[in-house]
Amino acid sequence: MIFTRIFLLAIGALLSLGLILIISNTIKLSYYSRQEEIELMLLIGATYRFIKVPFLFEGMIQGLVGAILALGLVKSVHWYMQLQFQGSLES
Repeated sequence: MIFTRIFLLAIGALLSLGLILIISNTIKLSYYSRQEEIELMLLIGATYRFIKVPFLFEGMIQGLVGAILALGLVKSVHWYMQLQFQGSLES
């Protein structure tokens, strides 16, 4: 029982670390791909808030789409498993 909890916590910690690394890498790639655009906006007098807002909206939209897709996938698997086990529980 204790081993299972420790094992699951370790797996959760590793997955969380991997998730953090992937997110930070994605942010860096997004920044480097738009670095010239950001520098140009700074040169013509754009504020930092004006530059950050599109990145925040893009992140929110990507997060929302990802959450909807994940929710749909979980619901589909739940529905499929419910159909599979419904027949076996009745007999």
